[in-house]
Amino acid sequence: MKKLILMLICTFYVLASYSQKSEVVIKVKDTVSVGTPFKLEIELKNVSGSFKTPVFQGLRLVGGPNTSSSFSMVNGETTSKAVYTYYLMAEESGSFIIQLHDMESSKEMLTFEEIQITAVDTFSGDSQLIKYYESGGSSEQKMQSSKRKIRKI
Repeated sequence: MKKLILMLICTFYVLASYSQKSEVVIKVKDTVSVGTPFKLEIELKNVSGSFKTPVFQGLRLVGGPNTSSSFSMVNGETTSKAVYTYYLMAEESGSFIIQLHDMESSKEMLTFEEIQITAVDTFSGDSQLIKYYESGGSSEQKMQSSKRKIRKI
């Protein structure tokens, strides 16, 4: 009887973890000053695949990766979250690309668009790019004041 109950709990746990939507939120400034470090934050929610360090074309890595992770189970619903933070710096003005590697999560493949960063000699604004990826569905793009939000579902 105990084995049957344990087996049912394990089965419920596995099914609950597969039903969770995978989400990836990427936060980075899209315009930066040359010689000033900026932060790239990648938040993975309910992603079961392994994470690989992005390719920073023309940008210098000055700190990171700093990582944090959490796991919770509330009323049988499990959620996991991992955050990877990198500190980057452009050493000259121009346009640079950050490319994230594709990730496999549960039963799907998560693919990411290139992130373009523009470095200028002096920049005093607050221009943040937020890319939001969620498993399955359509795509939506929004502009909010000095922030851009791209949602690909």
